[in-house]
Amino acid sequence: MRNEVERILLGAFDARLTKSILDAFFEIKKNYYLERHRPTELEAGRFCEACMRCLQQMGTGKYTPLSKKLRRFDDEVGRLELLDATNIHESIRIHIPRLLQSVYRIRNRRDVGHIGGDVSPNESDCVLVVSVCSWALAEIVRIIYNCPITEAQSLVDALIEREVPILQEFDGALKVLNPKLTAGDKILAILYAKSAEGATTEELLDWIRPTKEPAFRSAISRLEHQKAYIYRSGNECKITKAGIKYVENKSLFRNC
Repeated sequence: MRNEVERILLGAFDARLTKSILDAFFEIKKNYYLERHRPTELEAGRFCEACMRCLQQMGTGKYTPLSKKLRRFDDEVGRLELLDATNIHESIRIHIPRLLQSVYRIRNRRDVGHIGGDVSPNESDCVLVVSVCSWALAEIVRIIYNCPITEAQSLVDALIEREVPILQEFDGALKVLNPKLTAGDKILAILYAKSAEGATTEELLDWIRPTKEPAFRSAISRLEHQKAYIYRSGNECKITKAGIKYVENKSLFRNC
């Protein structure tokens, strides 16, 4: 999914700026899933700076080089607001910059980027930060790609690529390369890799090929009801935040 969003962004920005905004967004989501509040909010500052350069490019045709520090963020917001309203999209001039301004202030004034803020990094701030950054990226994708906001948001929501070295793909099918893993761990490794897309019970059964199918189905039930690591809707299985955290904290998933 990153390839698709990257392709869209490269239609408007150069490779360095595209990589900068996507890398920052990836780190925001990963730290948020792991409940690392301060890194989430710190990375949001980097995302805002990359996003501001994207808005500069969309609004004026050029942006502050990545090697050069942005001028005062509030001033950059003000400059965008002064762009020609008849030619420049309102989201580029007003909506995205003002929301990014709020996130940037959280990073600078809430004991995140500097010591002394009156509020320590917390879940509530992170929810706001992640939501704003996700919406901002989706809005940029929507404007560039000229698609409905629901489609743009779906692309962004599915953006995080889960890298699981113990998996290998063969014509769309996933093979778990560590036969010593339990059925439950194999299921989680696959669902982690499939991210927002998920997988059906039949796909999991076909890819894992357990020696005892009843034990496999018991593992799925345990992951759903006892661990809350997966969510099932009919035949569709998706990994939960608790499942993501389990996978990312378990070293065996990172080595064959």
